[in-house]
Amino acid sequence: MSDTVTIRTPAGPASLRRTNRGTLAISVLPDGTLELAAPRDSSEADISAKIGRRLRWIIRQRATFAEMSRNRMPVSYASGATHRYLGCQYRLKVRRAEPAGVVSGGMIVGEKWRFEIPFSSV
Repeated sequence: MSDTVTIRTPAGPASLRRTNRGTLAISVLPDGTLELAAPRDSSEADISAKIGRRLRWIIRQRATFAEMSRNRMPVSYASGATHRYLGCQYRLKVRRAEPAGVVSGGMIVGEKWRFEIPFSSV
């Protein structure tokens, strides 16, 4: 298992993990943080130079994630709200339920809520 350290790069602080891989892997996470997986024998100067060459791509990824988070609608768990599940869109029906547990037929029941997933048997 490899340890993770934080290094300074042209794109800002990045979390660096040393692995047995042959090339540098650059990952931009949805919150804008930068994760790197580098070969064990590469120097920090080489890593910073490669990050500098990929700086435009990193900035573009961060802008894309920021745009996605701005356009995200707040989640509403009220009757009539629609939610995507496994690629399909479902309308939510909230009803009061008595016992807690799992009921057959794709229904999960809590103490004060019930979540139903309609499905067809093939």
